[in-house]
Amino acid sequence: MHDGIEGRFGWISINPVISVTIESLRQALVAQDPSWQNSSRVCHAWIYSLGGWTSTDVPISATDEETKLMVARCIGVIEALGIPLMRQYGCLEKAIELFRAWIENPDDVHSALVVVFAEQKLHAAEEVIRKSNRST
Repeated sequence: MHDGIEGRFGWISINPVISVTIESLRQALVAQDPSWQNSSRVCHAWIYSLGGWTSTDVPISATDEETKLMVARCIGVIEALGIPLMRQYGCLEKAIELFRAWIENPDDVHSALVVVFAEQKLHAAEEVIRKSNRST
């Protein structure tokens, strides 16, 4: 199976995740601790949540056409909603705003977004900005 697709109990779960990573933030986090390598994204969202669905599962008995239809629906949500949403947080300043909002009240952030380790990422992002300002 591919990333975001798994078989479970008679169902195929087509559940891709979209995320945004800022390279300077990723480098700063990994420099602090190499375990950040796979956890340094700014935020992520499950496509079913962006699409307003409760599930993107299809039964294993689904036809190829039914499975392709669900995959096409996921791609449509990625293109229409996921990419524009992730682009909003593609710069450090906007990521810092997101981290602060998440720390203050996650319910005030877009309902499909998930931010993990917001405080640590906020401190790292602020340090990247400080270092950048000192070098200019």
